[in-house]
Amino acid sequence: MNRIRAWIIAGILLAQASAWAAPAVVQSTDGVTGISTLDMTALASTTTTGNYLVGCTQATGTGRTVSSVTDTQSNTYTVLGPTDQTGRFYRFYAPITTGGASNVIRVTWSGAVTATAIAMEISGVNAFDVGAVQAQAATGTGTDGASSTAATTTQNGDFIIGCMANMTNTSPAITAGTSFTIDRTYLSSGRRLALEHYTQPTAGSIAATFTLSVDSQAVTSMMSFKASGGGGATCRGALLLTGVGGC
Repeated sequence: MNRIRAWIIAGILLAQASAWAAPAVVQSTDGVTGISTLDMTALASTTTTGNYLVGCTQATGTGRTVSSVTDTQSNTYTVLGPTDQTGRFYRFYAPITTGGASNVIRVTWSGAVTATAIAMEISGVNAFDVGAVQAQAATGTGTDGASSTAATTTQNGDFIIGCMANMTNTSPAITAGTSFTIDRTYLSSGRRLALEHYTQPTAGSIAATFTLSVDSQAVTSMMSFKASGGGGATCRGALLLTGVGGC
């Protein structure tokens, strides 16, 4: 009987660890176009149903708009924008309702344009929370000089995604904002896109920030996603039936 009970508890442990896995970046991609459709490089690994895809795109000039963001697995994207600063900037996200191999994310603009895009798959989240964005005519080179405006998250443990586009061909080196981790950068014709993340322990006001090596015109956005655990703690190894362990 004791052995059966131990196996039952072990099964609950595994289920709990899986269900409460901390938010994380799974994989990322990018792409560039000189026409109206921008197909990013296919994601290297199979995407997972229940995860999210999140990213941003920028174009030179403000004469074109994003008509749609789609992918080869028919996930449905929410597109936010535009935000203009010399060029045009959008951000987007989608819950993965259909996972699979070799997913290609496509950004379709309203006409021929020079544009870049960057995106990544994230896990351990279950809903969009809040977002913010800011265009800057001059970021300076100081710490956290490129910044979104702040927004107030509603749940502990939100996964914060920052995306920044420098809109002038200054080719700056980019450093993650304070407390953030850089996930991917992409450079084309001197214009650079960057993605970063941070897990916010306690709900509250937060902005996404970056540090640039060259003073630049830029747009910086912040998107936050609610952690699947519901409160930010990662309950790994909590023996719920016996009261041993916990968060």
